[in-house]
Amino acid sequence: MAEEQAGGMPEKPETKEEEQKQPNLTDVQAELEKMRKALKDANKEAADRRKRLDELEAEEKKRKEAELSEVQKLQKQLADAKAAAEAREKEVETLRLRSAVESAATKLAFLNPADAYLLADLSGVEMTSDGKATGVEDALKALLKDRPYLANGSKPDGKGTPRPGQQTQGREPPTDDLLERKRREGGYSSI
Repeated sequence: MAEEQAGGMPEKPETKEEEQKQPNLTDVQAELEKMRKALKDANKEAADRRKRLDELEAEEKKRKEAELSEVQKLQKQLADAKAAAEAREKEVETLRLRSAVESAATKLAFLNPADAYLLADLSGVEMTSDGKATGVEDALKALLKDRPYLANGSKPDGKGTPRPGQQTQGREPPTDDLLERKRREGGYSSI
């Protein structure tokens, strides 16, 4: 045997068991076909799983985008609510200022306190943190100094008709006003 091995000749199996252990060509081809089929099945399964993974990733991306858009919607709603709250705060501050001006104008005997709010220079007026206005009386006194006819105790200048509600010295109210007052009081009777 040593000669056969040295000569390069393949060694022949000496027993039948060894012959049975060594696969023949058909067995190898059958095994190769099994392996190819198993590989093909594994590749198909892997492709199916990749496809399913891609679908799941796409669904997750859509879900995240929807969630993000929900967050963006909520952020927009929050910004809108903040803007509305700021607008209401300004409106409340304006109403507080108007109320303070009209109250002070009433104390200073303005004919029409609403006019005082519209005509006064309120640039020097400040609102405190507790919602009170400071400097209102000074602004109204300056307005009365410039326009004394806005006060209740002023006298008409004799030109034109006095303003409604303005007291005139030594004059009777106009006839229409007397008639209207009598009708309201119930002391009017037709002739």
